[in-house]
Amino acid sequence: PPSLSALEITASPARASGTLRPHAHAPRNHLRAHHDDPRGAGLRAALAAHRSLRGVQVSAGVQSVQGAEVVDGEETLVQIAAKNEFGTERIPSRPWLRTALQVNAKKWRRLAGDVVKAARTDQGPEPALRVLGVVMVGDCRESLLDGDWAPNAPMTIARKGSDQPLVDTGRLNQSQRAQVAIPGKGADRLG
Repeated sequence: PPSLSALEITASPARASGTLRPHAHAPRNHLRAHHDDPRGAGLRAALAAHRSLRGVQVSAGVQSVQGAEVVDGEETLVQIAAKNEFGTERIPSRPWLRTALQVNAKKWRRLAGDVVKAARTDQGPEPALRVLGVVMVGDCRESLLDGDWAPNAPMTIARKGSDQPLVDTGRLNQSQRAQVAIPGKGADRLG
């Protein structure tokens, strides 16, 4: 199998939808303001703020740092996450990240819009980006715990001592983080 370093959902405030490892994209604004029209100053400022967010991404899921952790001396957390998200011959798909995206896409788009608005303020977009990241990772964690997933096999229940899918030690859910990446500034990891 291919070597995985992360399994995450990525949102880009300069766009605005979403997908798994996938990206949440927002439609581009093709409006143009005439430079000699003072009434267009607000639109020009809004478009400049929107352009300033190009390349900015907020990711939530099992990030590379946490995902590299080896569990029980066998597999990394990101390998375990991918097997459960997409399924294998023996493990049914339990798509908690895709479910989080589907259930919360509207909320995440609204928060991405708040990032665009914040880019026009003295404070800048960073606080709104952090809010988006924290909300996304919280929604992903909730999805993992609360999903109506295929039940564990009897052998898995005996090994774990529990019949709750996707939860053994709790480490997979705890490993989910958010990351805000701003071109030229690097990336901030959020818990």
